[in-house]
Amino acid sequence: MINIMPKTAWLFPGQGSQEVGMGAKLLKKFDRASEYILMAEEFSGQRIADVMRRGPDSQLAKTEIVQPAMVALSCGYVDLMRQAGENPDFVAGHSLGEYSALYAAGVLTAECVIRLASDRGRLMSQGADGGMVAVKSLTLDSLESILDTIRDADVCLANYNAPSQLVVSGDELALAKVCEKVRDRGGDFVRLNVSGAWHSPLVAVAAHEFEKSLSSVKFRDPDCPIVMGATATLAMNANEIRAIMMRQMMSPVRWYEVIEKLFSSGCRSFHEVGCGKVLRGLMRRIIEDENEYAIQGLENGPTIDRLIAGFNFNKASEAKNR
Repeated sequence: MINIMPKTAWLFPGQGSQEVGMGAKLLKKFDRASEYILMAEEFSGQRIADVMRRGPDSQLAKTEIVQPAMVALSCGYVDLMRQAGENPDFVAGHSLGEYSALYAAGVLTAECVIRLASDRGRLMSQGADGGMVAVKSLTLDSLESILDTIRDADVCLANYNAPSQLVVSGDELALAKVCEKVRDRGGDFVRLNVSGAWHSPLVAVAAHEFEKSLSSVKFRDPDCPIVMGATATLAMNANEIRAIMMRQMMSPVRWYEVIEKLFSSGCRSFHEVGCGKVLRGLMRRIIEDENEYAIQGLENGPTIDRLIAGFNFNKASEAKNR
């Protein structure tokens, strides 16, 4: 009988996972991460390190700050994991996190993705309008039937996070109507900590302007497969990845299909490579039997300590062998 080793996927969180103090241990112990944060400050013109460290939450949540901050931090974690001797079989990123995934897969350099995140955050902040609401305890069919009743408004499904958590994006009037109808049907909803109607037609101006930034950088074929959020398909070609990223900002995030694709591809070990625990929470909603897989975060606890210990050991071994 042939034993097939379970595969590992690195998952990268997006905007909304941030918290004041994120990455504190990484930044203290791993100089490369601090260099990436300084790079994010240079490209964005924002006081990112200070806001990450001290907040307040409302400042950190600003799109022009949080997007370069999140990507720079995740790039630091990627480098730490690699230098500790770990590598992924697959990668995927939730919305903004897809840029960190592109770095992890070798499609773009750290400098490129941090610069792109800075441009993306700035453009989205300038065109910020509306908001996003997470809807729970309603089926997809039920929520789609609600949206069908208010089709004339600027509102759409933006994130398919889990079968029991769907996200609606739109202008304030439309979102108020959606929330009222969700409540009438016995559902629940939570307003997300974002400053615009992301993954909807309301960001069309920013998306078209951002295409110029994407067109200016060189994409290369990935070192490992990426499951793209807009299509939930495996991508291994630079041109295909660029084409999908061109429409990513306005496309819905098909996250639970991404996880199902990774699972069907043999992934049973998952790392949330960045701050927060949003993706771990979604995983439990997507694959309810927690005996079927393992997922770890990196921000706190034994995982980050083990990685830093591995990095220090490898660094000492290299110095000894010189």
